[in-house]
Amino acid sequence: YRRAARAWLVWSPEGLGWDCFRHYEALACGSVPMINQPTIERHRPLHAGEHVFYYDTNPGQLTKTICEALGDKARLRAMARAGQAYVLEHHTQEAIARYVVATTLGLADENEAQG
Repeated sequence: YRRAARAWLVWSPEGLGWDCFRHYEALACGSVPMINQPTIERHRPLHAGEHVFYYDTNPGQLTKTICEALGDKARLRAMARAGQAYVLEHHTQEAIARYVVATTLGLADENEAQG
């Protein structure tokens, strides 16, 4: 966590899935994750250019995305702040549990249920 907190960017490929806590942990630590483009629809997805950078897996695209991202430190700071707030609101274990309970009991409004 200390290394993530000191980094501008954290490389966070999908591994076993795109909706993994590594992405959220990076943002919670104040860094911006670099994630390969997802091919699935996710619950409360991180938004490109607002919370996260997505990159294509074609040769050279990760490097290009990193270089572009590091070129604007003010934007990275703003993205890290916005992403941290988003993660704390929607992707903590408590937030996920509230969502599951509200959806299961039919208490979530239409917008909340769709994520």
